[in-house]
Amino acid sequence: QSQFGCALLRTPTARTTGKTHHTMHWGSLLAAAAAAATPQERQLAGVSTSATSGQRWKTERKRRFEGVVGLTNIDRPRWPRPRLKCVRAAVCTTINALTQPIEIVANASDWCLVVVGDAITPGDAYQRLARQKPDKVAYLSLEDQRRLPYETSAAMPERHFGRKNVGYVYAAHAGASQIFDFDDDNALLSATALDGLKPTTKVYLASGQGPVNPYPWFGASKAWPRGLPLDSLNAANASLSTTKSTVQLGAVQGLAQRDPDVDAIYRLAPRNALPLPFFFERKAASENLIALSHKTMAPFNAQATLWFRDAFAALYLPTTVHGRVSDIWRSYAAQAAFRCQGLSLAFSPPVVEQDRNAHDFMGDYMSERPLYEEAGALVEYLLAWPCPSGSSLPAVFERLFVDLYERGFIEVQDVGRLQAFLRDLIRATDHGAALPGRANRHRRGGWRSGAGSG
Repeated sequence: QSQFGCALLRTPTARTTGKTHHTMHWGSLLAAAAAAATPQERQLAGVSTSATSGQRWKTERKRRFEGVVGLTNIDRPRWPRPRLKCVRAAVCTTINALTQPIEIVANASDWCLVVVGDAITPGDAYQRLARQKPDKVAYLSLEDQRRLPYETSAAMPERHFGRKNVGYVYAAHAGASQIFDFDDDNALLSATALDGLKPTTKVYLASGQGPVNPYPWFGASKAWPRGLPLDSLNAANASLSTTKSTVQLGAVQGLAQRDPDVDAIYRLAPRNALPLPFFFERKAASENLIALSHKTMAPFNAQATLWFRDAFAALYLPTTVHGRVSDIWRSYAAQAAFRCQGLSLAFSPPVVEQDRNAHDFMGDYMSERPLYEEAGALVEYLLAWPCPSGSSLPAVFERLFVDLYERGFIEVQDVGRLQAFLRDLIRATDHGAALPGRANRHRRGGWRSGAGSG
């Protein structure tokens, strides 16, 4: 709160659908505050003294983290294994009745399914599905989550998209070396849509500088993904290599047909200018991957992304921002961590079709405001963020979250919740799969995980 009595309000935490805000007389309030403020206070509050322009978000250290940093001396109780034993696990959270996309994954061979419930999830159908397929499906109601030995279960707020973090820990505990992070309204195009995607693979490389838009590479020249900085919409895109190179992948973002992940500005625009629905070019995912160079970044979501074991520590979804911001902030932080570990992010042709749940577009716009106002500054900061020497991915991600808190992108609770999540991952993998990012080796000026991925 500033000296002239204006509190800086962030978008409230919630699940993925925003709600239209009831308006107060903000214009009068801001005008009165600006009139009473000194020039320095006006600058801090983002109130411009110019008739033509406001203030851009600035990535400056605004506060100091007072907690403990460092994942040391972690107790390692010998947890019993979950009843699921998985190599590949799909994880979603839902507050809706059982959907066809969830049933498709439940019936896919070689996949386990973990469905994370919340306070208002109608659980009966999910419980029946888990009873019918006890070796393939786990439904975690809130009561089930409270009985799990994970710190994450108690740390996550209810009625928030971030409860999905419990499912990630559960999947890793069940032995998964791949996690398909998906939404309940994104249906796999086929049961084999993700087959052939491997952590060490050949890709086309996208070279450039700063934020890039991957959608035109796959045939959608007018569209952009939710979370792309607005001042990058008309910027020159990255150039693509004509030959393939071998990279170590941390994650693969699969695109969505029909109703792809675009922001509320796109959805509110005239349909004759920006089409919706639209369809990307259909190609085999594993043969047409495009990976980003470490000098570029693009947003990716929690709707259809495949994660490999070496990157599991970067799965944590922030909980002190709205659900429509959470996965985008995670995506940018993950790419900074990937750079430090020698991992790459790739985009693939569509692997799902989205039949989008009902949304209030103006509510989505209000929820997404941090994306429009802060994403450009966040990307600029993360591309220049110095990698801590010799650190594992969990340690890198912890340091990133401390720095993001100190610069106002997230709140302090997310640092503690991330630390609980990372401790759980260490414990969950201690007696089975290798700890994500535990062993590291120096390579090309950075650090990468030496643990194998499935």
